[in-house]
Amino acid sequence: MKKIASHSNEMIDFSAQLRAHGLRVTRSAIGVLTILSMARSTKSHDELANSLLANDEACDRVTLYRVLDRLTQVGLIKKLQSSDRVSRFALINHETSGYFECDDCHHLEELPEDPEMPKLLEQLNQRLKKQGIKSADVALTVHGTCRECDQKK
Repeated sequence: MKKIASHSNEMIDFSAQLRAHGLRVTRSAIGVLTILSMARSTKSHDELANSLLANDEACDRVTLYRVLDRLTQVGLIKKLQSSDRVSRFALINHETSGYFECDDCHHLEELPEDPEMPKLLEQLNQRLKKQGIKSADVALTVHGTCRECDQKK
């Protein structure tokens, strides 16, 4: 029963989470969850594969796709598609208000926590309801240029 500290220093028992969701505890699944828990931004399939390889936990591409699909299906991770049509993944450990996407490198990261954001998103959802639109989810993506790309210009 190995617990791993996430980037927020919260201790997470991934083995227990996998079992609770009816999944087998595998090195690949634990590796993916560990990488995503330490990440401050989303990770693509290729970035995850490279990180697993760097940690001596390499798995083939097909296995990694299957692990990502299973973890997404049971709700342990979320799959986001940026405007460059590359799927990126993040650990679901709390609700996020939205994401920032760099229009140059397509880096995705969570927006800073803001106690007002859930209220604003709910107001938007209520306005949509008044127009007869039944939304299943309201998400916010802010586009712009990240610090690294801005410094390259």
